[in-house]
Amino acid sequence: MGENKACFFCGTPFHIFNSVLILQNKKLKADIYIDDVFSTAKQIAANLIAIDMFENVYLIDRNKDWGFPNNKISQYIYALKGYGQFNKLVPKVIRDISQYSDYFFANDPRTDVFGRFIKFYIVKNCSNYNIHYYDDGLGSYNEHMDDITKIDYYARKLFFGRDLLLFNCDYYLTSPDFFRQVNPNSDKTIIPIGGINSEVNKLLKRVFYIDKTNTTVSKNVFFDTVRNEEFDKSGNIIFSRIIDKVLRTGKFMIKSHPREIKAKYDGNQSIEFGLPFEMLCLYNDFSDKVFINSFSTVVFSPKIIFNQEPKVVFLYKMMKKHMKVNDSIYDKCIEALKSIYSQKDKIIVCESEDALNEILNKCAI
Repeated sequence: MGENKACFFCGTPFHIFNSVLILQNKKLKADIYIDDVFSTAKQIAANLIAIDMFENVYLIDRNKDWGFPNNKISQYIYALKGYGQFNKLVPKVIRDISQYSDYFFANDPRTDVFGRFIKFYIVKNCSNYNIHYYDDGLGSYNEHMDDITKIDYYARKLFFGRDLLLFNCDYYLTSPDFFRQVNPNSDKTIIPIGGINSEVNKLLKRVFYIDKTNTTVSKNVFFDTVRNEEFDKSGNIIFSRIIDKVLRTGKFMIKSHPREIKAKYDGNQSIEFGLPFEMLCLYNDFSDKVFINSFSTVVFSPKIIFNQEPKVVFLYKMMKKHMKVNDSIYDKCIEALKSIYSQKDKIIVCESEDALNEILNKCAI
């Protein structure tokens, strides 16, 4: 076991963003492993190597390195077989894994097959280790997000003869206050990631520099959703009509959801950015802007991460009759967001189209 050396496992640009913050604010010596599953993974890895802040930068190919199949059924079989094969799988991908003292994970432990196997290997083969979970967005602020699934539970019982709970670790989060508002009775250990000073801001811009990317947002923003997943057929039509109405005001740009592949907008209306929207907060202060959304986790980020306070308008209540998803936690999250806003009236839950029209009329460009 190495002394005081950490490693970060990242599956999204946002994970890399928080890994850099933890590394800089906690003054760690660390390696980083990047899952090559997003379009800018190779470019960001190259940027990190050039900047030389991590000792080693590893880009992991799921198919070549892990032998992960493309077929859905084969993936389930792979995940199940992995419970008995992790001791062979992990050292082939993460060489000399026992050199680390601290292991940082951010992917959802209920669905992250590779992170699960790495943790199994650490528990079985390493000593004096520390496993940490770090900020993955709004889902990280639900204390039950690291509960294991029933299938995972029974698979562990089958292969290990016991539960082998691994996920009861501390949380590195951007806003411990927000977590405690959502989970007032939680006994989780929460460690603040730390803020973004001017030096770290410049560093992050170098890490996430993508050539030919437009980083300026001059208007208010409407955040689209995956409409077929969130709404029934009638709701899909209604929500599309709302988007058209908002865009016709000329006061808004639209941020398409990455999975809403059918949505096509005029280039002057759409924010096309090769990285998560959170990265745009490095270049823009959205405190004087209006964000409209059904219920998108991204609208929480400007306040939680950057202490910016845009006006945020939620539409899920006016769409309630047409929603497929369970919105039971939405009110709780919004109250928690209000609690950390200095101007509470900038958080609005819109319940009718008339109320939305009034908001649109008052919006500045």
